[in-house]
Amino acid sequence: MMLIKLLVLLLLLLLMMKMLLLLMMMVLLMIMIVVVVELVMFLLMLLILLLLMMLLLLLLLMMMMRLRRRRKGWGRRRRRRGRMRRRWSGG
Repeated sequence: MMLIKLLVLLLLLLLMMKMLLLLMMMVLLMIMIVVVVELVMFLLMLLILLLLMMLLLLLLLMMMMRLRRRRKGWGRRRRRRGRMRRRWSGG
């Protein structure tokens, strides 16, 4: 009787362990899925932020280039005028 009871208990324990393992696996799978989803979302957010930053930098560069071009143009014009004046005054 005692042996049978022990065997039954062992079987129950094994079943419980199997169930626990399955539950643990399920929980782990769920956690992994959640973590993966979170990571993907985080990466997507980072990518979007990086793209926005790149766009802003490009816009700033474009503005700076335009301003530089304008300044250079004005400088050339001024220089030309100055040279012309100098030539006229020298001549």
